[in-house]
Amino acid sequence: MSQIKHLRKGHFTLQQELLEVIRCRTAGDENFALVWEVSALSGATKRSGTPLEATQLSERWSDLATERLEELWLELIGIDGERAYQGIQGLGAAGPHAAKFLKERLKASLDPDERRIAKLITDLDNNDFATREKASRALEGLGGRAELALRQTLKGDVSAEARTRIKRLLGKLSSAKGPPSPEVIQVRVIEALEINGSPESRDVLTELAKGPSASLVVQEAKASLQRLAAKPAVKN
Repeated sequence: MSQIKHLRKGHFTLQQELLEVIRCRTAGDENFALVWEVSALSGATKRSGTPLEATQLSERWSDLATERLEELWLELIGIDGERAYQGIQGLGAAGPHAAKFLKERLKASLDPDERRIAKLITDLDNNDFATREKASRALEGLGGRAELALRQTLKGDVSAEARTRIKRLLGKLSSAKGPPSPEVIQVRVIEALEINGSPESRDVLTELAKGPSASLVVQEAKASLQRLAAKPAVKN
């Protein structure tokens, strides 16, 4: 039985409504529908009293969608296997936009630049708790590639909050169970791309399939493409 959730005026903000759509979509819940009253997108429900233009709605949707993809990516590259599985499934169900996102994040995670790592370390002392948490998870996902920068930062003048987070991160990195290797991350991305199945995902898989035949990642990408070849491409 399909479930219908009716979002009535005044019960939800526009942001909550859009996030609900994204979460349901990335959770792969195809039996879940959301129905809005038209007034929910009118000026009557916007605090400023000014109606939202189509471009504003599109920008909000894009920002929220990217935020959700970031959350799923951090789950995919994390240590926790169950959460990694949820990240894979969520990104696989997130549509063609996720393919470009995965390609960009995969490159950044395998070859992180110093400026990105420095920005993440700076975010450990951000005033926003969610930003601090996201930075911690991202640095943990980078593993040893961020360790040197973390240790160097710890030698300098840092706040108590940042120092606590850095020590906690270094403790995790030095533990027996470290972050997943680059190869494991790539294989997880391949799985998400196969689930996604869009033409954009197939293009990324084709790029990953290029390389030494002995490479596990190349073998997995080729096997994924072969399975997808037996299925119709997912339409945009």
